[in-house]
Amino acid sequence: MAAAARRSPGRPRKGESKLSRWIDASGMTRDQAAENLGLNRTYLDMLCRGAWRSRLALALAIEKMTGGAIPAAAWVNIAEMKD
Repeated sequence: MAAAARRSPGRPRKGESKLSRWIDASGMTRDQAAENLGLNRTYLDMLCRGAWRSRLALALAIEKMTGGAIPAAAWVNIAEMKD
């Protein structure tokens, strides 16, 4: 993955989400992605690690930014909705 080679050295990522991989593959920096989504970098990093879940409005903004590569439905846990 060529985009990963451009990443600045630092602490290795423990896990990468689909959003994290998309940002790396797009050539966009996390700072640029955070700005496009109206977030601060820390919040975006937590989303990329899967530590936090997206609210609906943000999930729709991510879907729009990624051109549908990450649909808003990807942030919804279907099992929770069955109750």
